[in-house]
Amino acid sequence: MSDSEPLSEAEVLAEQAVAYQNMRQWQKSAETYLQALHLAPLEPELFFNLGDVLVQLHKQSEAMEAYQRALELDPHYLEAYQNLGQLLSDAGRLTAALKTFERALAIQPDSAPLYVSVAHAFFDHQDAARAFKACQEALRCDPGYAPAYAQLAQVLTQADELEAARQCLEEALRLAPENAMYWGIMGHVCLSQGDGKTAWQALETALLYPPQAVYAEIMMNRFFCLRNQQDLSLKERLQAFQGWADKAGVQTLPPREWPAAIKVAERRLRVGYVSGDLGQHSAAITSELLFLHHQRSEFDIFVYANSRQRDGDTTRIKDLVLNAASPGHWREIADCPAQQIFQQIEADQIDLLVDMNGYSKKNALGVFALRPAPVQITGLGYGDSTGLSCMDYLFSDSEIFPPEAAEFLAENLLYLPEYMHWEPPLGDEAAIAALAERPEGPLVMGSGNSLFKLNSELLTCWQAILVALPEAELQLKNPQFEDAGTRERFRSRLDSLGFDRARVKLLGRSTQAEHQRFYAGLDLVLDPFPYNGGVSNFEALWMSRPFIGLRGPMGSGASMLKALGCPELIAESPEEYIAKAVALGQDRPRLKAYHSSLRARLKASPLCDGPRFVRLVEQGYRQAWRAFCQGQKLPSPTHLSLPA
Repeated sequence: MSDSEPLSEAEVLAEQAVAYQNMRQWQKSAETYLQALHLAPLEPELFFNLGDVLVQLHKQSEAMEAYQRALELDPHYLEAYQNLGQLLSDAGRLTAALKTFERALAIQPDSAPLYVSVAHAFFDHQDAARAFKACQEALRCDPGYAPAYAQLAQVLTQADELEAARQCLEEALRLAPENAMYWGIMGHVCLSQGDGKTAWQALETALLYPPQAVYAEIMMNRFFCLRNQQDLSLKERLQAFQGWADKAGVQTLPPREWPAAIKVAERRLRVGYVSGDLGQHSAAITSELLFLHHQRSEFDIFVYANSRQRDGDTTRIKDLVLNAASPGHWREIADCPAQQIFQQIEADQIDLLVDMNGYSKKNALGVFALRPAPVQITGLGYGDSTGLSCMDYLFSDSEIFPPEAAEFLAENLLYLPEYMHWEPPLGDEAAIAALAERPEGPLVMGSGNSLFKLNSELLTCWQAILVALPEAELQLKNPQFEDAGTRERFRSRLDSLGFDRARVKLLGRSTQAEHQRFYAGLDLVLDPFPYNGGVSNFEALWMSRPFIGLRGPMGSGASMLKALGCPELIAESPEEYIAKAVALGQDRPRLKAYHSSLRARLKASPLCDGPRFVRLVEQGYRQAWRAFCQGQKLPSPTHLSLPA
């Protein structure tokens, strides 16, 4: 068509649809593409563009149909094969996805983008070996293709080969230095290696560039960095998350008016739990306790499962929800758009909606921003503030969030007497007790925490403890130490701080039995700060090993020791942390007393009283609901307790 030839009506509509698409007005764009297709039903590009828009509208099935129609009209449309294959993979249809990619590769066998799509499909389905091979094919086709290096980095990260992943990301960023996703992945890899400084720089760089799609994951890793900055005040850390919704492209709605008919204070309440960790994950401990011990006569339980991954723990947790005397309800919401989840929660008439993820992976904060429930609560399973005005309450305790923190929080505090809780593992306790008996020998201290918690200030304290205890050994255990590059990088950090390599043992991945033997082989556990251990401290206590904790904002270690009745193990400053560790390390009779008593003290403490913990949470739900019925909110903090 010449420049002077007028556009047809279909072409005018197509241009309008593209304009709407560029402005992210997805619904208008889709409607306009459909109008254009009514006039020009044989144009494959219109079907392809419609498919792209339908993906943005989370209408995956309709998008697949659009791509398939484009391929019927043009069997050589490579981009349509690529996008259709990705949707099939996302829907769990890996075989169909691979067949789609094979058809495209038969047309263009040297397509690096197609091989990256194949790699991504295998990666999503936990097949690292075939994903790795597909990445290699992509780089054979185009050695300078940045997405291939980035995808390979993700595959290597999945396989815990972090140093090689880091090298791939360096190459990807050399080729595409303004890619937010690549910087975000780099931040995650560096954090996993314990290199918090480089991780922070990478994540801050990521925020300089679009797209918004990766913002939530960047914020999750920034959260881990912020919690580990010793010189950051609580106010500064909490302020860093304000404005999350705007930056993530999430619309935070103002408070809603609710009908008077629902405001009945003492009726049975419908409680919804939104979680992406209903499987083999430390956060699932809380969910399992709640679903096991809830008073179903008082609370009707709804679970919104935000993950496609399933394992044996998922089956057990789902069974707790559905097969109680008063069965609950289980909704699958993974990959559903926020608006659709909002509509489901509204249809379920949820009274209290509980966030179990915060900023961690698979969160659904965008749903909470739409305010689908009258009362919205966070803190269970996550333990920190979201900084979102749509969240009404935060479960915590006075050690983790002291009263003075209330003025900086978006949420009102609900204080449990003890926030930390644990369900001891099933097993032969006699065998575990025998395992925990510590033979005579040199003093052994250790930690089994994530590497990103081991900041330089903390390591400097540990080095000072080793200097004061010249016969002692330090053992650090983390699965990332299986990677030789990560292990040597961490060794170099220790060298720069003056550690003697002969006195520090780095241990990698293990079975659960070997993990228990690790703690049994220690005399004293050193809790990291300012980001304390959680499950790792409980695992140490279960093997009757004491730990030294530092009191401070987000002080879960101090919270745990206070509930255990061991305030003497809580330090008020880094200097006192060193002094307490040295004093206890030199006092073998006192250590032996802890070794023979801590497991029993843990079992008898409120930390292991699941029914009591759930009654207190229910008390929080009921009090928050009563306040809502009166048009009020509970003061911050509100101390929860059970009737005498």
